[in-house]
Amino acid sequence: MDDAARFILSELLSEFRERDLKASDLSGYMGLPPKELRDRSVAKGISEVDFDLAMSDLDHHGLVKTGPMQLYDNPPGSSVTVIAFFSKREYSYLTENGYKEAVRSASQTGGPDGFKGSPKREGTVFHGSQYINYGQAGAIGPHSTGTINYQNQWRAIQNQVDLSALATELEQLKKHLQQSARCSSDYQQLALLSEAEEHAKKHDGGKAMELLSKVGKGALGIAKDIGTEIAAKVIAKSMGLEP
Repeated sequence: MDDAARFILSELLSEFRERDLKASDLSGYMGLPPKELRDRSVAKGISEVDFDLAMSDLDHHGLVKTGPMQLYDNPPGSSVTVIAFFSKREYSYLTENGYKEAVRSASQTGGPDGFKGSPKREGTVFHGSQYINYGQAGAIGPHSTGTINYQNQWRAIQNQVDLSALATELEQLKKHLQQSARCSSDYQQLALLSEAEEHAKKHDGGKAMELLSKVGKGALGIAKDIGTEIAAKVIAKSMGLEP
């Protein structure tokens, strides 16, 4: 496997772990957009040709797939009917075999992403019996259980937030952060903002809030600085930083 393929697997693995996805998600979750993967690869010094060849090879071997799949739209009146599906290539994701290969590759290179070491995580980090929390947590510590009900959190503020306006401000925040994005954690932050924006557009405030709880205090500070007040309010609420 060449460097381009290893890098692609490492980025998808970091994103998969950052989102705390499960084994069941490996059947086809919405991962990183291929364009974003390409941009990251180019920033790493990988040529676009090498990236395209690596993606093709990973797809051929069933390690990385793209989606969503769509049925070919036959032209009206055509004498030949084609029944086939094609990928719209809006996102890419690890398959089960791809996940295993990414983990194997990471173990050989000494870091969980195979290139840069551990990505910065929002949430809870475990060091032996020590638990360090960077955001809200339902429960922390040995044998603790608990979850945060973001739907309940959302219901508490939904009358104060216009979801269409939130989507617009998240797009503004995302564009601002794109200008300074350099590392894996920056791109993971952008992916979370993009996904939260999509859920805001779908009027799913609870899911948008859950995603925004993971973007970090840095994004909150920038949201305040550039005047995206609605986005800042929801991010702060999701992190438990405002009453």
